[in-house]
Amino acid sequence: MKKSLFYIFAAVLLAGCTENKITIENDTTEQVYFNFRANTYAVAANTVREVSDEIPNGTYAYGSGHKPSTSTGIPINSGSGLSGTMTFNRHKTEQYILYWASFDSTEYTVNAVVSTSDPLSTVTQAQ
Repeated sequence: MKKSLFYIFAAVLLAGCTENKITIENDTTEQVYFNFRANTYAVAANTVREVSDEIPNGTYAYGSGHKPSTSTGIPINSGSGLSGTMTFNRHKTEQYILYWASFDSTEYTVNAVVSTSDPLSTVTQAQ
């Protein structure tokens, strides 16, 4: 009887754990901010950060932010892909977001592209 209760309890606990995660790679020369599920994650320039704090299956909005100008005073513009939705349909789904920038002498533009490990999950990005 005790073994049966233990297995039922363990199954219930494991059913709630999805192990979903988001990997954020910032290939820009400036810090970016990733907004997801009422949290803001700072991602330093040229680094990778993981977000895996209990992301249940579902569809969630995300957004991104940045400073208004570079450390040298060049204005930073918002490009494409900086906001949208991510859907997690399966256990252990990984979403990957890559921030990149285009630059000329008068303008620095931050962009993002998102991909997923689950062929059934969808990602929509605002243009």
